[in-house]
Amino acid sequence: MSMNNFEIDKIFCAIIVALVVVLLSDNIGNTLYAHKRFAMQFERGYKVEVEEQSSTSGKEAAIPAEIDIAAIFQNFNVSQGEMVFKKCAVCHTTEKNGANKVGPNLWNILNAKVASREGFAYSNAMLAIGQSGAHWGYEELYRYLYSPKKYVPGTKMAFAGLKKDLDRVNLIMYLRTFSDNQVAPPTQAN
Repeated sequence: MSMNNFEIDKIFCAIIVALVVVLLSDNIGNTLYAHKRFAMQFERGYKVEVEEQSSTSGKEAAIPAEIDIAAIFQNFNVSQGEMVFKKCAVCHTTEKNGANKVGPNLWNILNAKVASREGFAYSNAMLAIGQSGAHWGYEELYRYLYSPKKYVPGTKMAFAGLKKDLDRVNLIMYLRTFSDNQVAPPTQAN
Protein backbone atom coordinates (compact mmCIF):
# COMPACT_ATOMS: atom_id res chain seq x y z
CA MET A 1 0.00 0.00 0.00
CA SER A 2 1.48 3.20 -1.05
CA MET A 3 0.14 6.64 -0.66
CA ASN A 4 -0.10 8.67 -3.77
CA ASN A 5 0.90 12.29 -3.96
CA PHE A 6 -2.69 13.44 -3.94
CA GLU A 7 -3.34 11.97 -0.47
CA ILE A 8 -0.14 13.51 0.92
CA ASP A 9 -1.21 16.88 -0.47
CA LYS A 10 -4.63 16.53 1.23
CA ILE A 11 -3.01 15.80 4.62
CA PHE A 12 -0.60 18.70 4.17
CA CYS A 13 -3.47 21.06 3.26
CA ALA A 14 -5.53 19.89 6.22
CA ILE A 15 -2.67 20.71 8.61
CA ILE A 16 -2.23 24.17 7.08
CA VAL A 17 -5.98 24.86 7.24
CA ALA A 18 -6.02 23.79 10.92
CA LEU A 19 -3.14 26.16 11.73
CA VAL A 20 -4.85 29.04 9.91
CA VAL A 21 -8.11 28.37 11.79
CA VAL A 22 -6.27 28.36 15.15
CA LEU A 23 -4.46 31.63 14.36
CA LEU A 24 -7.63 33.32 13.10
CA SER A 25 -9.71 32.15 16.05
CA ASP A 26 -7.10 33.54 18.45
CA ASN A 27 -7.14 36.90 16.66
CA ILE A 28 -10.93 36.99 16.40
CA GLY A 29 -11.23 36.02 20.09
CA ASN A 30 -8.84 38.79 21.14
CA THR A 31 -10.80 41.27 19.06
CA LEU A 32 -14.17 40.25 20.49
CA TYR A 33 -12.95 40.00 24.09
CA ALA A 34 -10.38 42.76 24.32
CA HIS A 35 -8.54 42.12 27.54
CA LYS A 36 -5.53 43.90 28.87
CA ARG A 37 -3.16 41.00 28.86
CA PHE A 38 -0.02 42.90 29.84
CA ALA A 39 -1.53 46.05 31.35
CA MET A 40 -2.26 44.46 34.74
CA GLN A 41 -0.44 46.01 37.64
CA PHE A 42 0.26 43.98 40.74
CA GLU A 43 1.00 45.27 44.22
CA ARG A 44 3.13 43.31 46.61
CA GLY A 45 1.45 42.14 49.79
CA TYR A 46 -2.12 42.89 50.65
CA LYS A 47 -4.06 45.69 52.25
CA VAL A 48 -6.04 45.17 55.41
CA GLU A 49 -9.08 47.37 55.48
CA VAL A 50 -9.94 48.50 59.00
CA GLU A 51 -13.15 50.27 59.81
CA GLU A 52 -12.77 53.39 61.89
CA GLN A 53 -14.87 53.13 65.01
CA SER A 54 -16.53 56.23 66.32
CA SER A 55 -19.17 57.12 68.83
CA THR A 56 -22.60 58.38 67.87
CA SER A 57 -21.40 62.00 67.94
CA GLY A 58 -18.71 61.24 65.36
CA LYS A 59 -15.84 61.91 67.78
CA GLU A 60 -14.34 59.28 70.04
CA ALA A 61 -14.18 60.13 73.70
CA ALA A 62 -10.59 60.42 74.82
CA ILE A 63 -9.25 59.29 78.17
CA PRO A 64 -9.38 62.25 80.56
CA ALA A 65 -6.07 63.80 81.61
CA GLU A 66 -6.75 62.92 85.28
CA ILE A 67 -7.94 59.38 86.03
CA ASP A 68 -8.22 57.27 89.18
CA ILE A 69 -6.13 54.34 88.00
CA ALA A 70 -6.73 52.35 91.21
CA ALA A 71 -10.50 52.57 90.74
CA ILE A 72 -10.17 51.53 87.11
CA PHE A 73 -8.20 48.41 88.05
CA GLN A 74 -10.51 47.29 90.89
CA ASN A 75 -12.41 44.81 88.73
CA PHE A 76 -10.69 42.65 86.16
CA ASN A 77 -10.83 39.19 84.66
CA VAL A 78 -7.51 37.65 83.62
CA SER A 79 -9.18 34.98 81.47
CA GLN A 80 -11.01 37.72 79.55
CA GLY A 81 -7.63 39.41 79.13
CA GLU A 82 -6.33 36.21 77.57
CA MET A 83 -9.16 36.40 75.02
CA VAL A 84 -8.30 40.05 74.24
CA PHE A 85 -4.62 39.11 73.85
CA LYS A 86 -5.49 36.93 70.84
CA LYS A 87 -5.61 40.19 68.86
CA CYS A 88 -2.10 41.00 70.09
CA ALA A 89 -0.63 37.52 69.59
CA VAL A 90 -0.41 38.13 65.85
CA CYS A 91 2.47 40.56 66.48
CA HIS A 92 3.68 39.87 70.04
CA THR A 93 4.96 36.95 72.14
CA THR A 94 4.89 36.61 75.93
CA GLU A 95 7.43 33.84 76.59
CA LYS A 96 10.37 34.51 78.89
CA ASN A 97 13.36 35.24 76.63
CA GLY A 98 10.96 34.85 73.70
CA ALA A 99 11.70 36.19 70.28
CA ASN A 100 10.38 39.47 68.97
CA LYS A 101 7.88 39.25 66.14
CA VAL A 102 6.45 42.22 64.27
CA GLY A 103 6.18 43.77 67.73
CA PRO A 104 8.48 43.28 70.73
CA ASN A 105 8.21 40.41 73.21
CA LEU A 106 5.95 41.41 76.12
CA TRP A 107 7.45 39.28 78.91
CA ASN A 108 7.76 41.40 82.06
CA ILE A 109 6.31 44.47 80.31
CA LEU A 110 4.90 46.11 83.46
CA ASN A 111 7.49 48.54 84.85
CA ALA A 112 9.84 47.77 81.95
CA LYS A 113 11.66 50.70 80.45
CA VAL A 114 9.97 51.90 77.24
CA ALA A 115 11.72 50.71 74.04
CA SER A 116 14.11 48.42 75.89
CA ARG A 117 13.69 45.01 74.22
CA GLU A 118 16.96 43.78 72.72
CA GLY A 119 16.94 43.18 69.00
CA PHE A 120 13.75 45.09 68.24
CA ALA A 121 13.81 48.05 65.84
CA TYR A 122 11.67 50.69 67.59
CA SER A 123 10.42 53.84 65.90
CA ASN A 124 12.29 57.06 66.62
CA ALA A 125 9.26 58.32 68.57
CA MET A 126 9.28 55.27 70.85
CA LEU A 127 13.08 55.46 71.28
CA ALA A 128 12.79 59.10 72.35
CA ILE A 129 10.30 58.17 75.08
CA GLY A 130 12.55 55.32 76.21
CA GLN A 131 15.58 57.62 76.33
CA SER A 132 13.62 59.98 78.60
CA GLY A 133 13.56 57.16 81.18
CA ALA A 134 9.83 56.38 80.90
CA HIS A 135 8.52 53.00 82.06
CA TRP A 136 5.40 51.00 81.22
CA GLY A 137 3.27 51.38 84.33
CA TYR A 138 -0.42 50.55 84.63
CA GLU A 139 -1.56 54.02 83.58
CA GLU A 140 0.92 54.28 80.70
CA LEU A 141 -0.16 50.94 79.24
CA TYR A 142 -3.82 51.83 79.83
CA ARG A 143 -3.45 55.08 77.87
CA TYR A 144 -1.21 53.56 75.17
CA LEU A 145 -3.57 50.65 74.48
CA TYR A 146 -6.47 53.07 74.02
CA SER A 147 -4.82 54.56 70.93
CA PRO A 148 -1.13 53.79 70.32
CA LYS A 149 -0.78 56.36 67.54
CA LYS A 150 -2.29 59.13 69.66
CA TYR A 151 -0.26 58.26 72.76
CA VAL A 152 3.02 57.97 70.81
CA PRO A 153 2.70 59.88 67.52
CA GLY A 154 5.11 58.26 65.09
CA THR A 155 4.92 54.77 66.57
CA LYS A 156 5.18 51.88 64.12
CA MET A 157 2.39 50.00 65.91
CA ALA A 158 -0.47 49.87 63.42
CA PHE A 159 -3.07 48.61 65.91
CA ALA A 160 -6.00 51.02 66.25
CA GLY A 161 -6.34 50.42 69.99
CA LEU A 162 -8.83 49.02 72.48
CA LYS A 163 -11.69 51.43 73.10
CA LYS A 164 -13.39 49.43 75.87
CA ASP A 165 -11.95 50.22 79.30
CA LEU A 166 -12.52 46.70 80.60
CA ASP A 167 -10.72 45.17 77.60
CA ARG A 168 -7.64 47.29 78.36
CA VAL A 169 -7.75 46.49 82.07
CA ASN A 170 -8.21 42.76 81.47
CA LEU A 171 -5.39 42.71 78.91
CA ILE A 172 -2.97 44.55 81.19
CA MET A 173 -3.76 42.23 84.09
CA TYR A 174 -3.24 39.25 81.79
CA LEU A 175 0.14 40.63 80.65
CA ARG A 176 1.02 41.13 84.33
CA THR A 177 1.06 37.33 84.74
CA PHE A 178 4.04 37.06 82.38
CA SER A 179 6.72 38.00 84.87
CA ASP A 180 8.89 36.41 87.53
CA ASN A 181 7.97 39.28 89.89
CA GLN A 182 4.42 40.43 89.24
CA VAL A 183 3.81 44.12 89.84
CA ALA A 184 1.12 44.76 92.45
CA PRO A 185 -2.09 46.24 91.06
CA PRO A 186 -2.65 49.94 91.73
CA THR A 187 -4.32 50.65 95.06
CA GLN A 188 -6.39 53.51 96.43
CA ALA A 189 -4.32 56.24 98.05
CA ASN A 190 -5.44 56.79 101.65
